[in-house]
Amino acid sequence: MNSETEDHIGTLIKVNQFCKDNSGALASNPNIAAEQTTLEADTERIFQNDSIHTRPLEGFTQMKNNSRKDLQTIVLLVRAGCMGYYTANPNPGKLMIVNFPDSKIEDDRDKIVYTMADQVHDVADPIKALLAPFQVTAADVDAIPTRMTAYKNVLELPRTEEAISVAAGKERDRIYQKCFEEQTGTLAKIGNYMLPFKYTNAVLYDKYVVARAIDSSGGGADTNGYDVHNYALAAGESKSFHAGVAASQQLYFRQIGGTVGVIICSAALATDACAAGFTLTPALTVKKTFAELGLAANNFINFTNPGSETVTVRAGLKT
Repeated sequence: MNSETEDHIGTLIKVNQFCKDNSGALASNPNIAAEQTTLEADTERIFQNDSIHTRPLEGFTQMKNNSRKDLQTIVLLVRAGCMGYYTANPNPGKLMIVNFPDSKIEDDRDKIVYTMADQVHDVADPIKALLAPFQVTAADVDAIPTRMTAYKNVLELPRTEEAISVAAGKERDRIYQKCFEEQTGTLAKIGNYMLPFKYTNAVLYDKYVVARAIDSSGGGADTNGYDVHNYALAAGESKSFHAGVAASQQLYFRQIGGTVGVIICSAALATDACAAGFTLTPALTVKKTFAELGLAANNFINFTNPGSETVTVRAGLKT
């Protein structure tokens, strides 16, 4: 997600946490709890769809390319054997089918490669036991349909996965819009339900206003290229973020909510609390290597919330 979206997503997290932390005081209006439940579910759906939308797809293209190369290699070998056989045992029709340059199968369109593989197999299969003098075995010929099937299974994979990613991006944006719609959005509804508290419980309402404010990161909050997850930390709570990483590993940290910074430390145990380490500043994004955090190499990277409010840390590794 880009920086602006991250800033807005932080508001969803803060408002959701405000409603949960103050559920008792807000219980007089059950509509707030209902909208909080919707908000929490929709926020998670935004994260899930963003994860699908932003995942790297190069691996699917590589899978297709590898399968194509495997098919090309065996077809070219069997084609060469057939050329030799039908030179020694003339059959102009069948010789014409297999008489094509390497570039034809190496450079042509994917579906043409599949068709040519099928044509070569049709020519070679009846004579596969006779191709040994021409450096081709029956197993080589039998490998063609096997590799054709493997190739067919991944032929449209990059386009299919790309379509899934595009659809996920549209769904993420739709849910995001649902949350922030001015009149009918989830936040707007919660704001309307909260308004009476402005006059009956000013302290509670002021807390809501702080939660509803959109953080302004000034850019740099984007998570593009990072595998980021949310870590909710109650007052005084500690959690383990990750096992120890290389000094050069790029990391992402952003504290959402609270006025006291979460402490990041390296520890021997995942259950160890942090007494000192690198301290986050609420609403400020940190993108640093592990070495730049100034922490000793250790088995685990842990978080501790020394404040009196529940906060969320968005954290992840550069992929």
